Amino acid sequence: MKRFLTFTAAVATAAWAQAGVSFVYSSSDAAFSPIAIYDDYSGYTPINTGGASFVSKSITYTAIANTVGVWRGADLGDDLATTETPDYVVVANGDEHYRISPSFTVRRMGFETFTINEPGNPRSLPGAPNVKVTVTTVAGDTVLSLDPPKNNHGFLGIISSDPILSVVWYGEQGGIKDTGIANLRVAETVPEPATLLALAGGLLAMVRRRKSA
Repeated sequence: MKRFLTFTAAVATAAWAQAGVSFVYSSSDAAFSPIAIYDDYSGYTPINTGGASFVSKSITYTAIANTVGVWRGADLGDDLATTETPDYVVVANGDEHYRISPSFTVRRMGFETFTINEPGNPRSLPGAPNVKVTVTTVAGDTVLSLDPPKNNHGFLGIISSDPILSVVWYGEQGGIKDTGIANLRVAETVPEPATLLALAGGLLAMVRRRKSA
């Protein structure tokens, strides 16, 4: 039985290693709560200035199919019309469509998300598509259709077994339904999944039951 337990744990570990990309939606998740904010964009200047691309703390933000480009350091109150505490975000004019490319190894990337999608808000378009998030690793692309967060303020955490080459954020019709990201968190390693601990606990309980039978 000990061999069975060891073999099962090894299989579970291998399955996680091949799991590719997964997502979490809370900064209090165990995979992200220990990670300090890496970049809040407040130190980048000039703020509120569009461009084809910009680099902040060794991460490049590049506009895609948008001649106006990406904007950095936009104030939430002014640009996203939210009631959140003013902060600095990455946005764009028109469709919010840009690529986030780290120049160092990243397997966990998380950031606060802002998507205006509330009735009566002049910057909300009823029926507008969700934000499309595309994560690219050496294994290929993983695409997420991101639901608008409650009260316009949420979190998206990305966990990848392979280094993240880029993340593309596409908020279609962003000129009306504004979107943005803030308070970036990154880490090089992949956390030990809680599911492995649960699996080990379940197998141990099964072994004890068999011994007592």
